[in-house]
Amino acid sequence: GSVMAAAESVDAYLEYHRIVGDDDGGKLFTPAEFEAYKKRVAPMRINNRLYVSWGVPGANLDCILIGPETLCLCNHRYKGHQTDFERVDSGASARIKCRSQGCRCAQFQYIPRLHGNQMVRCSCKHQAEDHSVTRPYKCGRCPCSAFANTATCGCGHRNCDHATLVETRSEREARGQPVENLGAGAEPCIYAAMGGITHFSSLADGSSRLDALAGERQNQSVLDVDSVADRTAPPLPAAAAKSRRMTEAEEMAFYEKRYQERRKAEARGGGGGGSKRISAAVVANAPPLWAMEQLQLLESPDAAAEDVGGQRALPRAGCAAGADSRRMASAARAAAAAA
Repeated sequence: GSVMAAAESVDAYLEYHRIVGDDDGGKLFTPAEFEAYKKRVAPMRINNRLYVSWGVPGANLDCILIGPETLCLCNHRYKGHQTDFERVDSGASARIKCRSQGCRCAQFQYIPRLHGNQMVRCSCKHQAEDHSVTRPYKCGRCPCSAFANTATCGCGHRNCDHATLVETRSEREARGQPVENLGAGAEPCIYAAMGGITHFSSLADGSSRLDALAGERQNQSVLDVDSVADRTAPPLPAAAAKSRRMTEAEEMAFYEKRYQERRKAEARGGGGGGSKRISAAVVANAPPLWAMEQLQLLESPDAAAEDVGGQRALPRAGCAAGADSRRMASAARAAAAAA
């Protein structure tokens, strides 16, 4: 009836907005204009897509994968920058400049966020907004010659050791990183400004993310198995020691099932404690991203989640409590380390 028609209209608009973004100037394209627009941008987004990430050069770990809503140092989102190119020779040669009127930003530059959209401060103690939006991002309130934040990222390196990396498909494939479309579906993704987002797990930060399509253990350099695995813990099933290639549909189904199980556990246990009733076997056989989350929930069930890079991050680890929690934490650590 009318409800179904309204729902279909909303879905159609969301699909339209994901493809067009702000390119319509606030005035909806007619059906004919929309088809012509898709025909024009589709080849660029399929053949000349730029994969944008933030990480330590040479570490082969993408700490943050840039998506349409990720904010730049200029305080405008990635989708507000130039992301469609008719020709791209290399990621380094691409100029992802801001398209907002009056903005002087000539290249997208990711800056870590704290809570919400608050940027981290420079080591000169001034806000990112006090710095220039062009290289080398000098401070306008002191002699500081470049924006640099020395806080430690989840990967173990300082934020100032990171850089915004722009790659073509071939360059990213050469690093062994995923380039497939969302869900690895048959139809190419032509959504605007997808950047480095290739999979559902791309929304997590690099230190806790399972990139199911990556061909290697990306976090080996920052996650020492001997330092986090409890050597006294019983051996885990072999399934926990291998990477899992999951489609978007499989990931969504897994997380929906996990959510429903958590709701039932909370209803039985009366609150957040229900999550501690999940068995070690379930943790061991789950994707490492989920195992890591369970580890952190077990160690700090009341910790508040932080918002990093415009995405929800997992809670910080705290102190373990109780023998059951310690056994579960050990299983989760081993499962995450084995990925």
